[in-house]
Amino acid sequence: MPYTIKVDELDNALEDYQKTLIQNLIDNGASYEEAANTYLSVNADSTSPFGTINSDKDFFSEVKKQFHKLLCGHSDYEEERKEILGGVSEIGSGVTTAIATWIGATFGVAMAIVLPVVVLLLKLAAKIGLNAWCETTSIE
Repeated sequence: MPYTIKVDELDNALEDYQKTLIQNLIDNGASYEEAANTYLSVNADSTSPFGTINSDKDFFSEVKKQFHKLLCGHSDYEEERKEILGGVSEIGSGVTTAIATWIGATFGVAMAIVLPVVVLLLKLAAKIGLNAWCETTSIE
């Protein structure tokens, strides 16, 4: 799992309104994880088709779990990892969009709903390194 996260490219995947909302949350003291959870809360109407997920916080936890399993080498997603990440060694805006598309499809929601969350989770992972983030982040 030797991926380098190209943090300077991640925001290129976002629409201006998404960038503004996220930046406002960060400027007001939210961590990347808090900003991601808040972003999903703001878009709660768009996440309602989840059925088995009873709250926005649960939805964020599920998105985070899928993200973790995909990028951290979980055996459940070996084929998906090959398909989405292929032979890439760097994760920039294009791969970020592919990850968000896959996670969105997993839950039956538009990629645009989860894309900012994927960007924020990648930024969080990049702060300490993806391998370290995978080792220190619980998904249970």
